[in-house]
This record gives sequence, C-alpha cells and structure tokens, in this order.
Amino acid sequence: MPSWPSAKGWKKQPELTNQQMAFKLHKESRDWFKKIFGNSPFGTMFDLYQACLILGLAAERCEPDESSMTEFIDEFIQRYRPYQTTIIGSMISVVLKRKGISYSDREAVAKEISRLVNGDSASGDLTVEGFRELNGYALGGFNLLRESFNSPPQHPASFLAKYRKILDETTLGLQI
Repeated sequence: MPSWPSAKGWKKQPELTNQQMAFKLHKESRDWFKKIFGNSPFGTMFDLYQACLILGLAAERCEPDESSMTEFIDEFIQRYRPYQTTIIGSMISVVLKRKGISYSDREAVAKEISRLVNGDSASGDLTVEGFRELNGYALGGFNLLRESFNSPPQHPASFLAKYRKILDETTLGLQI
C-alpha cells in the first residue's frame, strides 16, 4: 500500500499495482490544496478527496477524465471505512438519478449496483467502473471548487466557509 503524505508536505506516491482501481484526483489538486493540506480537518489526501466528492455528488457533476487524474491510494482509509457503504450508496443513488433509473425498477437497480460494486466482496468494494464513477464525481467537485475560488485556498477556515456556501448554493432546490 502506498505511504501517506506527511502533514509537513506532499510525498510522491509509488505506482499502484492496479491503477484503474484507485482513488484519484486531478493532477493539480496537490498544488491547489497545498496551503490547507495537513491542517485540521484536512490531515490526509482522503479528507480533501471526500470534500471534492461530496460537492461533485451534490452538484451531480461527474467528469470521468482519467487522463487529468492521478491516484493516491487504492482503498478507503481506516477512518472512512465505517462510512464506506454510505459513500458508495450516495454515489449509486446519484448515478441512478443521472441515468433515470427508478428505485422501483429492481432489475435495472441491481444491474447498476453490480456494475459499480464487487458482489464477491463482503465489504462492497468498488469495481473498476465504480472507481471511475466515484473519481469522476470527485473530479467534478474539484473543478467546481476551482471555478468558484479566485485562487487556491490559503486557510482551512476560510476554505470551509466558502465550501459551505458553494454546497448550499449547489443543493438549493435539490429534492433529497
């Protein structure tokens, strides 16, 4: 498993054995987030990924452009494992909505879930397609952040205040 970047700086991550099944963010995300990375609540790259993912899911913005992304880890970190099914379920819900699949269409829902989640895994690990979708929403959220900020964030508190405003504006009018 790759090592995590320290709070004092970014470490180049070793290549993963299966790059298709990894969490990825935009290649410029490390530089864009460098002033807030390592500061509470963004102690890990996964924390920043999660912030981007939430915004991408809320905005229903999926941009699966793998050529602009770089991997940073191949599984949920320990702190997020209790929320793994919630995170994956949220992505599935947004994908179903995007594709116009009704929850009452059990066959179509089951087909979509099996496309995104490995049924052989007790923990519900993502398939290659599942990672592609999840990373696409994280990229969509990252791009929305870049469009909404005049410059990269300088302080966690001001970033969170602006993030909350963007999230509120994004979810205004959404039916949940």
